[in-house]
Amino acid sequence: METTIITENLTKKYGNAEVVSDVSLHIRKGEIYGFLGLNGAGKTTTIRMILGLVNPSRGKVFIKGKKVGPGSESILKDIGSLVEMPYSYPNLTVRENLEMVRQLRGIKNKSAVTEVIKKLDLGINENKIAKKLSLGNAQRLGLAKALIHKPEILILDEPTNGLDPAGIFEIREMLKNLAEKEGVTIFVSSHILSEVSRFASRIGIIHKGIIIQEINTEDLEKHFKKVLIVKTAKPAEACEFLKEKGYQSALIHDGAIEIKASNAIDNSHIIATELVYAGYPPSILMIEEEGLESYFFRKIS
Repeated sequence: METTIITENLTKKYGNAEVVSDVSLHIRKGEIYGFLGLNGAGKTTTIRMILGLVNPSRGKVFIKGKKVGPGSESILKDIGSLVEMPYSYPNLTVRENLEMVRQLRGIKNKSAVTEVIKKLDLGINENKIAKKLSLGNAQRLGLAKALIHKPEILILDEPTNGLDPAGIFEIREMLKNLAEKEGVTIFVSSHILSEVSRFASRIGIIHKGIIIQEINTEDLEKHFKKVLIVKTAKPAEACEFLKEKGYQSALIHDGAIEIKASNAIDNSHIIATELVYAGYPPSILMIEEEGLESYFFRKIS
């Protein structure tokens, strides 16, 4: 599959502090790549370097095979971007802001403004002055500016910031549609794994400026930890019995027993039978699986 965005050992230092360290990414055409990290992890700095807004201290960026750097403005015409808080002309209306962008981008189709207003559900606010917009609608306006010229590549920094759950769902479905039906390459940053995992095809986790993992979203669950939780009337005795049977067991909160061994999880019915015959019939026996957020924090800890 064609690679649209490549970064090679992308690094940025401010003074003695290295805020992004040797980030190498390959973003394929038509995929949604979720760039995940806590606030301050280096997401926005990486995005700024990809867009040529910040010069890297070391490393290179290639978009559609062309190096990003001085004189690469023509490469960036194919990109729509939203970085941090969306910029707008505060005393112009939503429609006037978008009309300004249309003209600056040289878009001849005058209906482009109306089309993108409809796409981002901004119709009720199209005549409202930008500085009076709510955070969520200001974000919609920023997205509209990124989309108005129908770019081949979208680079979005926290695009659902300030949106309510319905708005988040709408943006998520719109991005999925752009990638799947129109082949748009989407690079989207977020600090919320559960949100990104719903629409990204691949995820890269960055922490303290370093990429610590890349993974296909469909493979995420295979990496979640699973434990078997057992409750019985005599937890301490039952726990010792399970250890003697070779199961990695430990007493946890509320008198429950936690068994981490994979053979226990795969054979929970056998454990239940052994406990019954040993005189420790379980009142609860269930498998607990690590959640998305727990997985994320385990990876960065």
